[in-house]
Amino acid sequence: MNRGLLSIASTSVAAAFALALPADAGAYESDVHFGLTRWIAMRAGFTEAQAQAIAVGDQRIDGGMLETLELGLEFACAGRIAEVARQAQRDHFPSERPVPAPAADRAVVPGSDAARAALKALVGRLPGKEGLMLGKFGEALHPLQDSWAHQGIPSTPSPGGSLRCDPSLFLGRATARGGSASHAADATARWPVDALAMARATFEELVRYPSIDGRARNPARWDTLLPSLEGFVQATTKTQKRAWFVSQGMEDTGFLAGLTLPDGPTPGPLEWSGRRLLTLPGNASMQHAAPVDARAFVDRLLGRWTGAEPVEDVVGEATRSRTAHLPSGQARSPSTRELSARLKLWRMRDHGTAAELLHAPSPLTAAQLRAADRLTKAARALLPPMKLAEAVYPLQPSTPEPTPLLPYILHSLPEVDGQPRMIAIVKLRHAPYDTTGWIIEQSLNGWFLADLVSVVEP
Repeated sequence: MNRGLLSIASTSVAAAFALALPADAGAYESDVHFGLTRWIAMRAGFTEAQAQAIAVGDQRIDGGMLETLELGLEFACAGRIAEVARQAQRDHFPSERPVPAPAADRAVVPGSDAARAALKALVGRLPGKEGLMLGKFGEALHPLQDSWAHQGIPSTPSPGGSLRCDPSLFLGRATARGGSASHAADATARWPVDALAMARATFEELVRYPSIDGRARNPARWDTLLPSLEGFVQATTKTQKRAWFVSQGMEDTGFLAGLTLPDGPTPGPLEWSGRRLLTLPGNASMQHAAPVDARAFVDRLLGRWTGAEPVEDVVGEATRSRTAHLPSGQARSPSTRELSARLKLWRMRDHGTAAELLHAPSPLTAAQLRAADRLTKAARALLPPMKLAEAVYPLQPSTPEPTPLLPYILHSLPEVDGQPRMIAIVKLRHAPYDTTGWIIEQSLNGWFLADLVSVVEP
């Protein structure tokens, strides 16, 4: 672990180690990759427009466009696609040893050569195109920044339920920093020294960038930025993050939408066009080669879940066919009570408040079920009814064949007790740093919802 920058932390920032945070607080998300990067770039002497271009390039790696959506549930669990896993590793878990490989052989080292590989590769392409390459420069900053959040040996997969993932491909946060089912590794307030080291490395790379059109930049001194950075590092809600950015002259904080942080009392408008994804043409899947009856089942299930019907009714119908299933199948499936609780939690507007419960291992305890009921009791806590195409990001399976935009990706899973199983991989718009997997099985009476799993994306 690189601790060469420990001296940059002031006493008050270091004290943030003691802050009590929810286990799934997240922060190396758009507030870092877009907001903080933009702020640092302007202090490094870039113009507002140039800083914006760098920040957009940085943020787009986290699914800012359709081709940057790298889904852990697909490349490491349902599909086992090494090429996609290697790209996700380069972007988020940079290591000298590429996947597939044992996790112990591909530790992430903050600020390492692997973390700077994209920046190094960019150097030879810059002369004469410095102004045109700002977006690519932002993209290259992303793995460097993530190397502090994701440092250590990647953890083994734990999406829960009956899904099994390939540990040689899976990219999970180190166990010492929360593990694969937690956003804790990405929390600036949980790891303030690392957050400041990341910010300093970002600043130094920005200062090193060659002049644009021969115009010299006049960067600030790093030590003058530290007092301002304290507030950003310590913020644990969207409200606190927003207050910091506004205090720094950034009034438009819509980029905080989707953060895995609790809203707090005044998070401000949470609408942002930074994820430039296409619009789905409809609410039904047109996935080639996927069984028509399975698609019809999932279309109806997801369409009812995003609509106005009570979740208990949706779950009741979706699980009814499992009564004719084998006893062993019943035993391995979560109860309808737990499925209802989890599906309600995934519908919460304030995803950061629900994240800890959502990533808790199954089965949920009685206390956790009561907590889920309390969080979802008020109608205003849940997202309004909407069509499926409005609730999810468009996806395309990783395949060489042309494919239409899809509301979810269906993959076959190994049979259990001779019963066909599939997983529908869904990316929810209000929770962009997670992916859900809806596992369905076929009984004598048709398909039923057997389990719901999720992963924290790389």
